[in-house]
Amino acid sequence: VGSEMCIRDSYKNQKNRPYRRTFLDLFREFDLKSARSRWYVKLTLIVSSAMLFMNLLGLPRAMWAGIACMSVCLPFTKDCEQRAVPRGLYNIIGCAVFLVLYLLLPENMYPYIGMIGGIGVGYSASYPWQTVFNTFGALSIATTLFGLPYALVLRIGTNIFGAAYTVLCNKLWATFTPEPQPQFPPPQNNILPLSCLLYTSPSP
Repeated sequence: VGSEMCIRDSYKNQKNRPYRRTFLDLFREFDLKSARSRWYVKLTLIVSSAMLFMNLLGLPRAMWAGIACMSVCLPFTKDCEQRAVPRGLYNIIGCAVFLVLYLLLPENMYPYIGMIGGIGVGYSASYPWQTVFNTFGALSIATTLFGLPYALVLRIGTNIFGAAYTVLCNKLWATFTPEPQPQFPPPQNNILPLSCLLYTSPSP
């Protein structure tokens, strides 16, 4: 019900908004020489393949691995490595906090743990604590389906797998598909380009 309300509200807010770009513009703007398009391709391959592996192994909640990949797969490889560690670490912390709440609160309060997580995400300004509170909502649903121990193991395992898999794929991507180097045309008629003149020291 909550998702349907969000979709309905989004439609009401956006339906009268003017759009100057068409669907075909997405294809016209796609260029493998641009960093943005290359990131789109990399992100698509990493997320889809991670979810494929989860499904081939017969593991539930493949979307958790996909979301972890989307969170870690940033445009630059070094940024991915810096994001991967907090993704795994703070998911473990989130699972630990959820476990404490689950054991301390009475059973009729379990549905509110997810609400606490949603409020916490809204008030969190940093990525690590958003990761912690995001764990609450995911585990609130998974615990009812799989039980508490399996839900915790599954949550931690899928996020660590997604983060590590993304870092590995990013390194392979950077190795086999190096970034294109900008090409500057040679000067014509013995005239130096303006950029060279700007950095030429004056003669004494």
